[in-house]
Amino acid sequence: MEPINDYRRKANKFLDKYGIIIHAELSVEEEKCPLWCDGSHIHGDHYVTWVMDKTGDREHFNFDFWNSLTAKDEGNRPTNYDILACLACDLQYRDDLDLDDEKIRVQVNAQKQKIEAFFTEEELADLKEIA
Repeated sequence: MEPINDYRRKANKFLDKYGIIIHAELSVEEEKCPLWCDGSHIHGDHYVTWVMDKTGDREHFNFDFWNSLTAKDEGNRPTNYDILACLACDLQYRDDLDLDDEKIRVQVNAQKQKIEAFFTEEELADLKEIA
């Protein structure tokens, strides 16, 4: 078995500390590219991913996640680190995206609102440290 790296360990510690569960299922939809892609790129597998509270006190949320092409070629599923790093980047770099397309802007802003509604301020600060 491959030893878990520091990034994965940090992500798993975050989930344990805050009682959060991540679940990712391979999508059955034909959609091959994220909304912001112009269709000229190759992406990894498309997953529908849920972020949930173990206690059930918070309403879970889901989002689309594309794993890397390398992970797809190697038959690897996304790790907790992959998914948490994606969420952290969505928060930190949202303003750097070209949001001229109204459809993309609406989706990106909705994603940010879901993230900020689910996580506490302390969790958001720790989440940003993961990426």
